[in-house]
Amino acid sequence: MDPTLGVFLALSAALNALLAGVVVARKLRRDRWERRQLGRLGDLGRAVRSGGSDLDSLVRRAVRRRSAQIDLATVLPAVVRERGVGVIPSVRSAALRTGLGPALARRVRSRRPVVRGTAALLIGHLQLADGTALVAPLLDDRDSDVRLVAARTLGALQTPESAAALIDAVAVGRLMPDRLIERLDGRWATPVILDRLAALGPERDGATQAALARALGLSGDERGEAALLELLGSPHAEARVSAARALATCGSAASHAALTSALADASWEVRAQAAMALGALGVTAAVLPLSRALNDAAWWARSNAATALSGLGTAGNLALQRATVGNDPYAAECAVEALEISARAS
Repeated sequence: MDPTLGVFLALSAALNALLAGVVVARKLRRDRWERRQLGRLGDLGRAVRSGGSDLDSLVRRAVRRRSAQIDLATVLPAVVRERGVGVIPSVRSAALRTGLGPALARRVRSRRPVVRGTAALLIGHLQLADGTALVAPLLDDRDSDVRLVAARTLGALQTPESAAALIDAVAVGRLMPDRLIERLDGRWATPVILDRLAALGPERDGATQAALARALGLSGDERGEAALLELLGSPHAEARVSAARALATCGSAASHAALTSALADASWEVRAQAAMALGALGVTAAVLPLSRALNDAAWWARSNAATALSGLGTAGNLALQRATVGNDPYAAECAVEALEISARAS
């Protein structure tokens, strides 16, 4: 064998062995780190579940260590899902006894986004009494991820003040509206939403009206019905669209007449949403106006009317069958499709 080749092969073998050793060493270190982390999370989870004497010492670690704060932010929601919110008071008491509460109040003003965000997240998990005042300013944070965490926390705190802060953020566009609206989707926010809608007045800020109507629709809170019916008369089409959609979950028999009238709205989007709402509310008296809506100039309005009719029992299906042999080919097409979908579903 050529001596040069032998040296080369020997060096290659040595290098491969060295690389293999590095890989193995890194894996062993990673495995040890993961075992330690799982051990910490396990200890913390057991302490949170039991509320025992070791809870204070484990929570105290989070006063100075960001990694311990992340551990707590990871464990607490998991235990709440398992055991319910009854575990929160003992952890909150431990946080106040150990100084974690004041530490979080300082950390929301940190220069580092990850520190601010972690602190805001824990404030929400712990349901701290002054949480809204601490977190609301973060809706103006220069970091978009921190703003998202702030919105999440304010939604979790579920106070009138946190609802007002989220609505203010909607009005000035601090985040995409839907990211804020999804945090206002509970009945807890309804009184503040209704007060704000009343303060806006019918002529002002259609975008905010629409956003708040969508929030009411997500909550399904019947207390929003009167305000949504008023929004059906808004000069802003986007507000009327959102109001009609929200009445599908918030409406009652009191909404039937207004939604039927909305089938003739100048905006096809409103007409389409009104049709869907009438179907969702099971308004059998709407069979005739929905049948007429099958002849709407807008495809979405026709399609939604057909879908609504398919959910209105025998009367709705008879109306669809009549449309399949009618003079309007577009109405017939929508009727046939709705009947086929209904047949497959059954």
